[in-house]
Amino acid sequence: MATYIMTGGASGIGAATRNLLTEQGNTVVTLDIRDADFLADLGDGQQRQDAIDALKQAYPRIDGLITCAGVASHFPDPGKILAINYFGTRAIVEGLAETIAPGGRIVAISSNSAPMCHNEALVAALLDNDPEQAQELAAASNGHDCYAGSKQAVARWMRQVAPDFARLGIAFNAVAPGYIETPMTAAVAQSPEYGEAINAFVASIPIGRAGQPEDVAQLIHFLLLWEDLGAWPEQLNANIISQVPKPGAKHESELRPIGLLPYIYRLWMVLRRQQAKQWSLQIHGGGHRGAAALATDTSIQYELAQWKGEAALTAYLDCSKCYERVDHGAAGDRAERTGCPGTILRMIFAMYSGPRYLRAHGALAPKVQGHHGLIAGCSFAKDLLKSFLLPQSRHMRHCTFRDYVDDMTLTSLSATGRGAASALQADLQQLKWALREDNMHLN
Repeated sequence: MATYIMTGGASGIGAATRNLLTEQGNTVVTLDIRDADFLADLGDGQQRQDAIDALKQAYPRIDGLITCAGVASHFPDPGKILAINYFGTRAIVEGLAETIAPGGRIVAISSNSAPMCHNEALVAALLDNDPEQAQELAAASNGHDCYAGSKQAVARWMRQVAPDFARLGIAFNAVAPGYIETPMTAAVAQSPEYGEAINAFVASIPIGRAGQPEDVAQLIHFLLLWEDLGAWPEQLNANIISQVPKPGAKHESELRPIGLLPYIYRLWMVLRRQQAKQWSLQIHGGGHRGAAALATDTSIQYELAQWKGEAALTAYLDCSKCYERVDHGAAGDRAERTGCPGTILRMIFAMYSGPRYLRAHGALAPKVQGHHGLIAGCSFAKDLLKSFLLPQSRHMRHCTFRDYVDDMTLTSLSATGRGAASALQADLQQLKWALREDNMHLN
C-alpha cells in the first residue's frame, strides 16, 4: 500500500480524499492547522518550513502528495489567501519533492474560479515567487481576485514545473473543482458579499445539485492510483478526440486530431521513461549505442581479421517484422525477468491488447482482439523487443552476436573463407530455428 502526505485533510475535499485512501489500506499523513498528524499554519513561512523538515525526517520516502489546504474569498485577510493557497502549496511541493519515489504523483487543488482573476500583476507576482510584491498587490485588491488569482497561479505553476517532475518519473496534476459543498464554501454562500452569486452559480449546475467532496475525492483517487489497476480507463477508449497543436497553427482547423487515449499514452511514456531507465541500460549492456557506433565495431573486427590474415563474414538480419508478431505473454515474462517494472508492463500490454481496427486501401476491417504485436511508436517497444530477443544469443556457437533494436548481426572469423562461411551458416540456421520457436521470423 502507498504512503501519501496531504495538506488540509481536516475537512471538505481533503477529509473525503483521506477517508477514501485509508479505507483501501493506504497511509495518509495529514498537515493542517488543526485535527492533523502535523500541525502548522501554512500561511506562515516559518511554520511551513518547520513542518517540511519534520515530515522529511519522519517520512523520507513517500508515494505521493496532495495539497488540499486552502481558504476562500471571504477570508478576512486577502494576503493570507495568497500565502495559504499558493505560497503554501508551492512550498510544500518544492520542500517534499525529493521524498517522492519515482512513479509517484502530486495532485494540487486549483478551482474553476481560476480564470476569473484579471489582475495579471498579482498572478505574475505569485508565479515569480515574490511574497512581498504579492502582499502589496493583495492589499489593493479584494478577496475574490486573491482567491481566483491564487488558484490560477497554482494551475499555471503546475504546468510550468510538470515537465521537470516528469523527468523524475513523477506526475503532477491539478484539479479544478466547481462549487463543492464544504465548510469553506458554506461560509462563502452565507456571506452578504458573495451569497447571491453563489446561489445563482449552484442553480446553473446542469446536474441539478452542488458537487460533493466525495466527487472530487474520486478524481484525486484516480489520478493517484489508476496505474495500480493495470488497465486504462474504459472511458478513454471511446471515440474521444484531443486537438494537438502543430507548429504554426493559427486556429482550430489547423490542429492535429488524435484519440485521447493515444495522446495520454504518449505523455505517460514520458513520465515512465525515467523509471524504466535502469532496466533499459541493463539489457543494452550498460549503455545505449547507436547504429553508427555498432557498425564501427564491425569494421574494426574486419580490419583486425585482415591484419591477422583471417577471413571475416557477416550476416545482417532485419527483424522489424518481429514487432508485429511478438507474443505479449512471452515478451512480458522475459521483460520482467530482465528487470522491467511490473507497472510499466501491465500498462503497455493493456494498451496493445485491446480491440483493433485494420485499414487497407481505405477499407476498414471488423474489430479484432490482439494479444500480439507492439507499435513502433511505443517508446518502450525497442526495449521489450530487445529483452525478447536476448535469449537468441545463447544459440550462437561459432559467431559473435549483436542486436540493435530490430536488427541482428552475426560475424564469423576463421582462418579460411570456407571456414567462416560454414560457421556462419550453422549459427544462422540455429538462430532461424530459435526464432521460429518463438513464432518470429526474419524479413
